[in-house]
Amino acid sequence: MIEIPSEYQNKITGKFPEFAGDWLRECGFLLEKYQKKFDLNNLRPVNDLSYNLVFFGESLKYGQIVLKLGLPQNEAIREISAYQLLNKAVMCDCFYSNKSDRVLLLKRLKPAKTLDSLKNQKQKTAVFCEIAAKIKTPELSASLPTYQDILQKAFRKAKNDPSYLFVLEEVKLAEVYYQGIKKLNLARFLLHGDLHHDNILSDKDNWKAIDPHGYYGESGLEAARFMENELNRGPVNSKNIDSIVSLVALNFRENKELLLKFWYIDQVLTTCWDKEENTSAAEIQNDIRIISLLKEMIKD
Repeated sequence: MIEIPSEYQNKITGKFPEFAGDWLRECGFLLEKYQKKFDLNNLRPVNDLSYNLVFFGESLKYGQIVLKLGLPQNEAIREISAYQLLNKAVMCDCFYSNKSDRVLLLKRLKPAKTLDSLKNQKQKTAVFCEIAAKIKTPELSASLPTYQDILQKAFRKAKNDPSYLFVLEEVKLAEVYYQGIKKLNLARFLLHGDLHHDNILSDKDNWKAIDPHGYYGESGLEAARFMENELNRGPVNSKNIDSIVSLVALNFRENKELLLKFWYIDQVLTTCWDKEENTSAAEIQNDIRIISLLKEMIKD
């Protein structure tokens, strides 16, 4: 019997009481099933599990692997679809996937250093932009949402819940900005959707992307999540924002003003998600500070 860490079980039970018991029992069955199916050895859980259940292991056929079991939610199906459709040249190798079981068997990247292993902002931005430019695809899949779908879901909750009043004006402005962008009729692509420092890992002499969210949207949206994360690794001020946006605009060949708007929209979305996840007051205050700085820098 493969052990599921008690800390993880407690986390899932506390967060998802409506399905935690059934799902944890299903995980035990799935771990045994795929251990036998692929003759996996030395399966052990990764440290600091979030919500998905992830194990390292070895396979005679594939070498060192990652076995990932997704929660019974749409996000797991989206991730599998994204692995199937995004440019495999820059995605982590996916050896097997099963949407019914919400299972992925992936290559374990080595040495798996994140973008933060690079020395400076210029290097990190260059690698991000190279991956982001290659990873997108125009392929369509009915199982994957648009960025607008995701925005509308989060913003609808914010408008109907009084506890989101602190960000309501920002939500309304983000909607105005995105409607303006849509009128530009920019090309839309299937994007990774969460392409930041911890989701771009080294694999020998290459860089590979992991953990795609998978949605359709304008290519500039891919840069927003990276810029958010890069800012929070340094001073949160207008000077650093300008440095980050300028580097991305140069390497990604996107309009700087447009990138600021994409960032603003996605930062508001992040704030709504942080509120939903009961993130600390300090992090929420940091979100609001970034939103204010971005608003001051946007010219129209």
